[in-house]
Amino acid sequence: MTPGTGFHLEKRKQNETFLIRKNHNTKYVLLLLIILFNILTSTAQVQLTFLSHDQLTPNSEDTSGVFCRTFYHPVRDKYYTVYAGRPNSANNQQFSWHEYDADFNPTGNHGVLSGFAGNVGDFAMLMIGTNYYHVTGAPASWSYKLSKYDENFNLLSSVVFPIDSSDSKADMMLNYTNGKLIIGAFHQSGVLHPTMPLQDTSWQPVMHKWEYDTSLTPLASPVYLNEIFTPWGSSCIYANNRYNIVTFDKWKGPTNPNFNLNVYQYDNNWNFIDSIPLNNDGQWSQGLLWDGTYFYLSYHSGHTHQAGNITLAIYDANWNLVYDTVITNYSNFVQFSSPPLFTTDYNANRPYLTRVNDTLIVSYDVDDYQLQNWGGFYLHGNRWQAHVMKFKIDFNTGFNHDPSEISSVVYPNPAYSGFTLKLENHSRKKIFLKIFNTQGQLVYHAEDVVTDYFFLDCANWKNGMYFYQVQSDRGNSTGKFIVISDIAE
Repeated sequence: MTPGTGFHLEKRKQNETFLIRKNHNTKYVLLLLIILFNILTSTAQVQLTFLSHDQLTPNSEDTSGVFCRTFYHPVRDKYYTVYAGRPNSANNQQFSWHEYDADFNPTGNHGVLSGFAGNVGDFAMLMIGTNYYHVTGAPASWSYKLSKYDENFNLLSSVVFPIDSSDSKADMMLNYTNGKLIIGAFHQSGVLHPTMPLQDTSWQPVMHKWEYDTSLTPLASPVYLNEIFTPWGSSCIYANNRYNIVTFDKWKGPTNPNFNLNVYQYDNNWNFIDSIPLNNDGQWSQGLLWDGTYFYLSYHSGHTHQAGNITLAIYDANWNLVYDTVITNYSNFVQFSSPPLFTTDYNANRPYLTRVNDTLIVSYDVDDYQLQNWGGFYLHGNRWQAHVMKFKIDFNTGFNHDPSEISSVVYPNPAYSGFTLKLENHSRKKIFLKIFNTQGQLVYHAEDVVTDYFFLDCANWKNGMYFYQVQSDRGNSTGKFIVISDIAE
């Protein structure tokens, strides 16, 4: 052994040990930073601040509007609403759409969904990317009609599929989650077309479920989810490795004070896991969003379907209530008390949620009615009017934001086949973008982002959470988003 060899070997071992420890410590610190970031965002207190209220009907085209839903086009920076409207020139209803600017002023651009002749009824609708998906009862047959429209509401394709005679054509469910269009119908065995107000407290309803892809191709055979709950006006989101269906448990009659709103959870193969009680005064929970940290839910409250208000609620990932507020102010039905018999009052119902950056938009309709007797008989005016309210989502994380700095948001979140990174308050100089997975690995980078809207295809990305960092001369902006792709893990 040459002189000094032992020393150099020992020194090299020490260096290798130091490098191993350094790499280990770097990964450990990075892991701690990710965990800390998740803790800060997941434990952040959140509340809503009222911004605006707009009544959309009556207008120059329609005397009324029901089942109102609002959508946002990020590239155009425009809002679009769709409702079942009653035109001024006829008694039949039509599916009307209207365009609004960022302040919800009508632009004058409007139209009617094609593919429907004569009167129309209940429907559900959603927006995926720049396409719209719409489901309603098919005319003149015991079927559902699922239609796909482009961003200008031109009909691209549609499919008609049969439903059971014991399925309801009313208040159907439609959500896009876990890479699938999930459609649900109220099913009461032995009852022909079970509907409101022909509900009976003896019924034991279940949900009849279908699944389609975005090309309107069926993905699985329809099945019945046999837990006893009422899937009228319900909603479904796949989160935390399970499907979450939010709806009330069972119809108890028009004057029963307790309508229990629950979450029904299923695994990826639709095996029932559990139900979680949310409250004893909730129905028609059509609006449901999930941003990876919080569930945002809108529903009808007031202990009866025919009279009440809209409630907005925020829950954590385990469905613990974080915040809730009643956003309308109509008389709640209390037997032998309020509202007085034969006086006109109003009922707010059928809420739907849309989120744009830190703004939450709730769409709903309001009907006028008279309570005729304390047995629960209502005389409805059937003059539903479409409304929209906007709220600011306030996160109290302890960090102050300088409005002069660059800001960013990913839309939609969760992302499915692609997402848009919207940048605000930048100087259009070169912007650096980096995206990391939860292991701290760089999965994407760009050095020439010079647009307000930067689109990325994530169809082949693995499901999970991602973190992004934007660097510019106006400072840095960071955020996180969820990818739920069609790629099997």
